[in-house]
Amino acid sequence: MNDLDALAKLAQALSPWRDHLVFIGGWAHRIHRFDPRANKLEYQPVFTRDTDLAFANRAPIEGDIKTALVQHGFKEQLAGQHKPPVAHYTLGDENGGFYAEFLTPLVGSGIKRSGEPDATMKMAGISAQKIRYLDILLVDPWVITLDPQFGIPLQSSMDVQVGANCGDL
Repeated sequence: MNDLDALAKLAQALSPWRDHLVFIGGWAHRIHRFDPRANKLEYQPVFTRDTDLAFANRAPIEGDIKTALVQHGFKEQLAGQHKPPVAHYTLGDENGGFYAEFLTPLVGSGIKRSGEPDATMKMAGISAQKIRYLDILLVDPWVITLDPQFGIPLQSSMDVQVGANCGDL
């Protein structure tokens, strides 16, 4: 599977939530390269199958992200004992395909009053993992344009948010 095709499908599926979601991790580095302010690097970007998308959990996100992902060919795969379980939203072959996972900041001790781990949450139909100190990546993200001229098969250009602390700038 062409990873830019997969990125395009993910971006299209998540288009209504672009103002709430921030690309972080390996794909943030790749997307930074599309920005005119980025240094032109001689080496190929690191390949990663997963796309990490972060969001602030303080404000509710409207709509159903899971349904939008399914409509664009993604499948939800649940794992673990947490409630809700950890989820990967996969596209293509499970072992060689592309997948997205959602992350949100962990606030507090990480233990619920019931004594269970506070490791995941459900919002807008998706399951997100809670990660400590993730909130720093949500501060002042860059808006970068995904454009068909970069080989991303989109109908038209699309702006996405990328964690400003994630790239080779």
